[in-house]
Amino acid sequence: MINYRKNIPEGTRDCLFETCRVRRFAEDRLTGSFFQRGYQEVDTPCLEFYDVFDRISGLPSEVMYKLVDHQGRLLVLRPDATLPVVRLAATRLKNSPLPIRLCYNQKIYRRLPSLTGKSHEIGHAGIELLGDDSLGADLEVITAAIEALGCVMPDFILELGHAAFFNALAGTLDLTEDRREEMRRLVEIKNYAGLSAFIEPFHTASVYGALNRLPKLFGGREILEEARQLVDVPEALAALDRLSEVYASLCALGYEDKISLDLGLVHGMGYYTGVVFRGYTAGFGGIILSGGRYGGIPAEFGMPVEAIGFTVDVDAVAGVILSKGDGKKSAKKEYHICGKPGEEVEVLRRQRELIAQGNICTVDLSNSE
Repeated sequence: MINYRKNIPEGTRDCLFETCRVRRFAEDRLTGSFFQRGYQEVDTPCLEFYDVFDRISGLPSEVMYKLVDHQGRLLVLRPDATLPVVRLAATRLKNSPLPIRLCYNQKIYRRLPSLTGKSHEIGHAGIELLGDDSLGADLEVITAAIEALGCVMPDFILELGHAAFFNALAGTLDLTEDRREEMRRLVEIKNYAGLSAFIEPFHTASVYGALNRLPKLFGGREILEEARQLVDVPEALAALDRLSEVYASLCALGYEDKISLDLGLVHGMGYYTGVVFRGYTAGFGGIILSGGRYGGIPAEFGMPVEAIGFTVDVDAVAGVILSKGDGKKSAKKEYHICGKPGEEVEVLRRQRELIAQGNICTVDLSNSE
């Protein structure tokens, strides 16, 4: 029998010194930004019932870590942070005045394909705003996302889209749920050839041109005008109108150099219904921030309100900071005091004084000279 005492499970990692310090720096900056905007912290269990995520999460069952409790009920290690927060709001805060502003800093667990090199244990920090479907709520949360990233790195971009745009176009075609998901995936990864072949049987449909062009509809405000010329579906046009308002307002706030538009931004999480956005930074190929409006989810927990939020991949942010050497080292003075046998009280009293002054102080009370 193989002894795994000195090993760790696949998809996990041990973190040492500098990594821990920078990750804590990122967590503190991000959550501090949330607190300044009036969001209150909550913490949900690492273990949740499978029912919390089944069907509504959009996550395949196979990515979830599952176990069974003493009563035979199926549990999972939390694979998503948003749904547990919504569950909490719908149960513990159901009588609270709206809107409700919540934030969190906790880990999620997802089983990823082997050999990707990605951790299955991911630190997430984010906010959820429940009970407000206004343009102001969209702007509040997107602004919070921009400012939160700005607290930890100077170089990033936020891409904006609208889930209802793709949903409206896809809804005009006779597709099964699986086939619609296949098309969504082709749009998401910008597989131009694959998408073109997929929609070829629908070449006579009024939305054919828009769908064929969708992965390439990214850039500035000119993209919105181009999209309007391609569609005649009322729901899609309404999505463009809302996105146009959001984009114009963010530009007026001075964020134009931090945002861009991407109508092909169709989240893998299946619950988004309105504006969606993702954050990226130079030198890192993955997503560092992901969010959007998820109007139908709270109702699944008995709380029929609109909601919008985002989550930041804290581990990714910390990795970017470390790779660029941007981690802020402590400005505190560091002391090391040595003491001989019989000097223990004197040395520890001095250590206590230095720490009280805000310094870092280690001691050596061994018998060595």
